Amino acid sequence: MNDLLAPLYYVMATSGGPDWVEYAEADTFFCFVNLMSETRDNFVKTLDNSSSGILAWVRQLERLLEDKDPELCANLVRSCAVLMRML
Repeated sequence: MNDLLAPLYYVMATSGGPDWVEYAEADTFFCFVNLMSETRDNFVKTLDNSSSGILAWVRQLERLLEDKDPELCANLVRSCAVLMRML
């Protein structure tokens, strides 16, 4: 989650004037909380196999990628299958 927070803070602290810098931490926290509220189901293990869990999002992305670039999709599916067997 810090990978999401750091860029948010950087943008808040460097994009505006002096007033922005003063409130960068609070603004970053507000944006981060809203972002995490929208994506919290992706981080709940018991929801992995539900329609709102991370696996549903992965399947949706796979279908979209298969439609737009079947060759890339096939390579990713094959690579991920190999990685999953290694875990």
